[in-house]
Amino acid sequence: MVTYDNYRLLIQVAEENLLLLGSQTMNIPDAQGVQAVDYLPGDIDVPIVEDADINGEAKYEVDLSVYAKDLWGDVNWHTIADFGTLEHVDGIANALRNVFAWLEVGGKSIHVNPSIDYIDEAHSKLPKFTTEFWEAYAKLTNMNIVLLDYKPAYAESEAIECRAILEKTEESKAPTKAKIESLMKKHLK
Repeated sequence: MVTYDNYRLLIQVAEENLLLLGSQTMNIPDAQGVQAVDYLPGDIDVPIVEDADINGEAKYEVDLSVYAKDLWGDVNWHTIADFGTLEHVDGIANALRNVFAWLEVGGKSIHVNPSIDYIDEAHSKLPKFTTEFWEAYAKLTNMNIVLLDYKPAYAESEAIECRAILEKTEESKAPTKAKIESLMKKHLK
């Protein structure tokens, strides 16, 4: 879901083209429940906003848990945003390999996922992300950390999300599934 804080991240980061992981809806005043792919292009001045999900509601039917390096052919994305999708994917390691492969050099991936302090029944059994995981992942892939913090999911919320923005550089290197899974065992709760 594109909350007000997530929306602000997109305004700061998104350029050229944007891929949303999951079929996201807006959760901001004047756009409550509107599909993000319909709302964002004219509002954040990004000409191409697409979404990918397995649920049949997104423009692209994509199973993120299956590694699909060449899915987009020669097209790479400048910004890929994950606003609470990775924790629902059975194969997080392959999903992260996809994000890395689909991201252009100089592009940024935005990840906003439940932290160990995200307390609610719906997310109780899902993986919880930590800043240590994203630091280790950035080191593994040689990506730059643009932002790394924790923030309440909603105003006055006890549900805390882990936020990471990573930038792919010329020196960045693709991660293997095994190395990501090793980081997950150490740093995801």
